[in-house]
Amino acid sequence: MWFRTVFWGRQLSRFSELIENLKNCHPDDWWLSCFDKLPEVDDLGIFEHHINVYEQALQKLDDNAWSDFRAKTLHLFKQDTANRGKQQFFNQLNEAFAYEFLSNLGCSKIKFLPENKVKTPDLSFEFDGQQGLCEVKTISKSDDQITLETSGEVYSSNKHSELQPEFFKKLKDHIANAFGKFICHPSSVRNITYFIVHLDDGLMAGIYFSKYRSQILEFLECNYSQCEFYFQFNFEDLGGFNRKNDLQFPLHGTTL
Repeated sequence: MWFRTVFWGRQLSRFSELIENLKNCHPDDWWLSCFDKLPEVDDLGIFEHHINVYEQALQKLDDNAWSDFRAKTLHLFKQDTANRGKQQFFNQLNEAFAYEFLSNLGCSKIKFLPENKVKTPDLSFEFDGQQGLCEVKTISKSDDQITLETSGEVYSSNKHSELQPEFFKKLKDHIANAFGKFICHPSSVRNITYFIVHLDDGLMAGIYFSKYRSQILEFLECNYSQCEFYFQFNFEDLGGFNRKNDLQFPLHGTTL
């Protein structure tokens, strides 16, 4: 089938395994039925690219992490969200990006943490012999943008020339939620909040990204200058904001 296509000269093993597991658990699910038909409409290879990015991250997981991650992902799959489909499922998939990031950072003993009565971040790790925690947050398209897209209404690209207050409210709320989890684990000496951001208009992001970057950095510098954040935009790694007050936004093979 399509998701078994060879990418990077090898077969997609973990993403295809996850899809097979989902089909066995949810044989009548609407999204899985649509997934099989995606090759017919993915003329630009956009979804294929997304799968590539997920697979690259999944390959970083060690066997124990993969087992834990897969079990949690299968559990969340059936939770549909109005107007957003399988958003919670993809939010869970996004945790693999944070694992990949921590691995590339040189961290060891990276683990996905189970949910329990005590507020707990998504991952734990060790870095230079010290304990750390990582919370993963996804900022998705705004409700207004989804309504606009589904209505078919024509709108000016100037609408996305800068990030709107709604974005920063989401960012602030997510940071507060992450900090609420970190504070429950005082033994952690390094706490990272990893954001995956899906911009309202990804096609125009390349034009306006320098403005977006300036807005985000100013917001973080004014409010959270001693904290550590990293951002991934529209499936591309655009760097982060370091808790040592060092601004970092390296571009890695992205058009933004």
